[in-house]
Parts: sequence; C-alpha cells; structure tokens
Amino acid sequence: LQKIKKLAKVSELFLKNKELIAIDQDPLVKPAKKIGRQGSVDIIARPLSGGDVAICFFNKSNKNKEIEYELNDLKEDAYLNMSRTNSAEVHDLWTDEIFHRDTIKASIKPHGVKVYRISLNSYEI
Repeated sequence: LQKIKKLAKVSELFLKNKELIAIDQDPLVKPAKKIGRQGSVDIIARPLSGGDVAICFFNKSNKNKEIEYELNDLKEDAYLNMSRTNSAEVHDLWTDEIFHRDTIKASIKPHGVKVYRISLNSYEI
C-alpha cells in the first residue's frame, strides 16, 4: 500500500508540472529521440518551438549516477537543429532552478530522470 501511495504522489508531480506538460504539448510536435548515453544513463532530447530543446537524463541502473553533459554536444545532432550553444539558460523542470552555463551537472537517483529545458534565444555567441 505504501508503494501505491508513493507512486500516486510521483504521478501527481508529473500531472501538476506545467513545464513538463508544455514540452509534451509543444506545437513543433517533433518526437524525442535518444541522442547518447553516459554509462547506464540514456540521454534523450526533443527540439521545441522557438529553438528551445528539452533534454532528459534517464538513469537505468540501481545506483545513484552523477552526470556531466556539455551543451555543445547538442549541436552535433542535426535533428535538434541547434547551432549555437555557447551560453544558455538551463531550466531544471523538477526543482525550477534556472542557471546559465554550458554544462549540466546532476545526480540522478536509481531509475530516476532529470529533465531540462534549454533556451538559447536571448544569448549572444
């Protein structure tokens, strides 16, 4: 019963997260795709309208994982159509933290995810 309550709470967090819903309902309507892997962490990204990109790190292991991802790696994937990544606004969609740097560093719980929205429009290269 406790696992069901915990699952219900996690589901509620998903359903109430307006930023995640906005990514799901983005008008560009391009699907996400796996763009890489760091050990047992899959890296999944989706181009969004307005030139933004959503990126998700999915830890498939039973242990906490630390990741470090260079945003310049995103421009190597033509599907994402991202040509400039020197300075970006990175929005952590779970914590609502916004930071400006060219690297994402995160700790991901077992079987957990971290999701970010990357915006480049207001930055010069």
